[in-house]
Amino acid sequence: MEYERGLFGMKIVDAQYLVRYVRCAQTLAQLKLNCNMIDDELVKILMQGLMECRMLVSLNLAHNKIGDRGARRIAKMLDRGYVLSELDLSDN
Repeated sequence: MEYERGLFGMKIVDAQYLVRYVRCAQTLAQLKLNCNMIDDELVKILMQGLMECRMLVSLNLAHNKIGDRGARRIAKMLDRGYVLSELDLSDN
């Protein structure tokens, strides 16, 4: 089998499904999405659900491809009185 990097990581459809389920999760406290090849566009989609998830305490987005635009979108989430106490954005 040949290695195809494009087959790995989170896709737009995956992010849309995750957003749908995160909106329904009332007790989600920890979310780890490290090493999923998440870029700025996927962060934009994910933030639509995460902004409504008020119980989230720990978010791990390490080892992805998040740039300045994605980081600004994440920062907007933090401005809304969020209870997030642990955020890992290392190696982006």
